[in-house]
Amino acid sequence: MSKKIWIWITALLCAGLLLITLLHFFSVKRARAAENALRAVYENAALSAIHHLDDLKWHIDKTLLSQDTGASAQLLSQVSSGAAGVRQSMALLPVRDDGVSAALKFANQLEDYALMLEGTVAQGVSDSQIATLEKLSDACDALMQALTHARDNWDAEGVTTGSRTLTDDQVVYPTLIYDGPFSDAQQVHAAAALNSLPEITREEALKKARDFLGDGVRTLSPGTDSFGPIPCYGVTAEADGVTLQMAVTRQGGKILWMFPEHGGFDMHMTVEACRQNALTFLENHGYAAMEPLHFEVYEGLAVINFAATQGSVLLYPDQVKVQVRMDNGQVIGLESRSYLSNHRPRSGLVPSVTREEAVAVLSGRLSPVSEGRLCLIPKGAQEVLCYEFRGTYREDEYLVYINAETLRQEEILKLVETHSGVGTV
Repeated sequence: MSKKIWIWITALLCAGLLLITLLHFFSVKRARAAENALRAVYENAALSAIHHLDDLKWHIDKTLLSQDTGASAQLLSQVSSGAAGVRQSMALLPVRDDGVSAALKFANQLEDYALMLEGTVAQGVSDSQIATLEKLSDACDALMQALTHARDNWDAEGVTTGSRTLTDDQVVYPTLIYDGPFSDAQQVHAAAALNSLPEITREEALKKARDFLGDGVRTLSPGTDSFGPIPCYGVTAEADGVTLQMAVTRQGGKILWMFPEHGGFDMHMTVEACRQNALTFLENHGYAAMEPLHFEVYEGLAVINFAATQGSVLLYPDQVKVQVRMDNGQVIGLESRSYLSNHRPRSGLVPSVTREEAVAVLSGRLSPVSEGRLCLIPKGAQEVLCYEFRGTYREDEYLVYINAETLRQEEILKLVETHSGVGTV
């Protein structure tokens, strides 16, 4: 065989070997991509199931506290739909794991049970049904902990690795937390506190910002304007070494919001001292009769929610949020959209039923119960006068709102303590 033929054969063999190597490389790459994609599906499904279980538990607990059959039926409907969400998410997990199969069965049973109970709740809930609901709440908690622990342990073939399985007890996934009662309520008035006030110019807006900030201002310049429901002039300010972004309302020249461009302050002051500074600041800037609600601490800032009062009635729709530096107590943040949207004198803040009558319709499982106070709460596009009661159930604290005219239960909120403050769900 000639030398030329050997060269061609060698070249073809090398080309073939190179092709095989490339095909193997891309095959491995595709396999790894498929494995990562499958693991991502498991991760997302597990996370979705955890969120559904989190919601399920406190919907069940709210149902146990509810004394209003209409509200109970609505809560049970949410339990049923939440259980369906758990089932749909769990169905995407590796079905060869016995824990997944058990969880799917539990979600199916919970969905059916809640539907059944929703149809009979008008006739009342029996002691055995209450005991079952409490067990279901505990089961949601246990499954949530186990799923949180197990979600990193599914491999691409759909089996668990190591000794940990879905049935192990692990850490509960965090709860969705709001700032406090009705802090996320809809604002239904365009700008009640601004209705009678005149329009201002940009130059007047800069002056309003300077007056609001006081002596610490070094520079002021126009910022980005906004044209939402409450049109504003934008202002950028340098005050006491901090850059602040501000929005000044075109009507009336009120500060809609103000926030610092950075946090990270030292935490020398207590939350109580910051709260007092914030209250004094509000009083000095025309926010009269404000009452502190809940707080949060992050990046060296104490963030405190306040609500206006009218006489002895707390006005939850009229809220202001204040940010206070914890190194020197200076107020450098404000959010007043709810207040400016809703604040006005109210009429008819006189209850038709007594506090004792309101206490009588509370669940006997809520204890101890506070004396209760009158408050105005947002309810869709309306406002409702209620008695607010605070009590405990199964070691958790709740706020229950009873209509001060009809004795209807309007809302139940759960108080949640976190590493950064106190909120509600």
